[in-house]
Amino acid sequence: MFRNREKETLASIQKTLDSLSDGGKTLPALDRVQTRLDGVQSDLDRVLSRLDGAQADTLDALRQAAARQEDIQKALRRQMNAFEDLADEVHGQSEAEAQLDSRRAEADRREAALVQALALCIKQLHLLEVHLCAAGPEDDGGERQAAWSRQFELLRRERSASFGAAGVQEFGAVGECCDYRLHTVLQTVSPPPQGLEGRIAAVLEPGLMDCGRVVKKAQVAVYAERSQHE
Repeated sequence: MFRNREKETLASIQKTLDSLSDGGKTLPALDRVQTRLDGVQSDLDRVLSRLDGAQADTLDALRQAAARQEDIQKALRRQMNAFEDLADEVHGQSEAEAQLDSRRAEADRREAALVQALALCIKQLHLLEVHLCAAGPEDDGGERQAAWSRQFELLRRERSASFGAAGVQEFGAVGECCDYRLHTVLQTVSPPPQGLEGRIAAVLEPGLMDCGRVVKKAQVAVYAERSQHE
């Protein structure tokens, strides 16, 4: 639009100059005006050329800025997608850990119940052993008692091997030193035989360990000197 106006202005001036010509001879003053107008036209052309160049540079800079902005937006979208993927992964891991914790708690509960059941079975077997191995009036020379003792000794070995594979250990034996971390003393036997004071005289109920942890102390009778106040 600016160029069109300039062209129209120059055309109007040229028309005025032509009308002032005298018989094809231009007046000297008009010649000077024409010369100045030609210089103005040349200056305008140079200004317009520079404006065109500046406009082209500006448009190019805008296109480059738009391209950079698009690249930045793409990078931001990639980062957002990566963040969302990471959030989904963390959420999935949290759910998996929660499920694992729940399964561990259930396994611990079942293990504790199983150990208690084993302790009850051991107690019942021990009571049965004591009863069957005790000498009775019908026992002929102790053969019946000895046979039951041998049978229960075999059962103890098999039970120990089976429990050991599962990390469970039965403890408490006659002749062992009394350890209050492992044994609960329910009875004392006196006077103690020589060299047996403080040792276990009888196992009333076996103890039980689970992977080295005492689940149930052994209940025992211990050799001890009778107190002077008794």
